Amino acid sequence: MIYALYPVVDPQAVRERFRHKDHLHDKGFASLLLALAAIPQLLPEGRAGSIEGCDAFIDKSISLHNTAELGLKPSLDSISTSMLLSTGLRVRKGYNASYLRIKEAVALAELLNLSRLNAYDTYSPVEKELAVRMFWLLAANERCVDRH
Repeated sequence: MIYALYPVVDPQAVRERFRHKDHLHDKGFASLLLALAAIPQLLPEGRAGSIEGCDAFIDKSISLHNTAELGLKPSLDSISTSMLLSTGLRVRKGYNASYLRIKEAVALAELLNLSRLNAYDTYSPVEKELAVRMFWLLAANERCVDRH
C-alpha cells in the first residue's frame, strides 16, 4: 500500500471500509481509493500500460471528488484525496494542476480548523494522528511550494 510513501490514510481503516463495501455508497471514499490506486502506477517498474491506468484512476477520482459536498462536508478523507491527487497530477499533468489540488487540501484543512488544537477533540487517536500529520505536511508544503 502507498501508506509507507505518503502516510495520509489509516491502512487498517481503509481495508475495513473496503471490506464493508463503503465505496459503493460513499463517493468520497471511492474517490480516495481511486487516488490511492493511482499513485503506485507512477512508480518505476510498473506493468505495461500503468500510465494510462494512472490517468484513468485520477480522472475518475476527480469526477467523484468534485461535488458540492466537498466544501459543505469536508473530511479527513477529502483532504487525503486532494493531497494524493496533487501528487499524481504533479507527475502526469504538471505543476498548475498539482498546485490547485494542494491548495484545495489546504482549504479543506482550514474548513476543518486543523490549525486549532480543539479541532482534534472529536477525532479518535488514529484520526488525530492522521489529522496532525496532514496539517504538518500541508504547512510544510505551503512554505516550500515553488511558485513560478
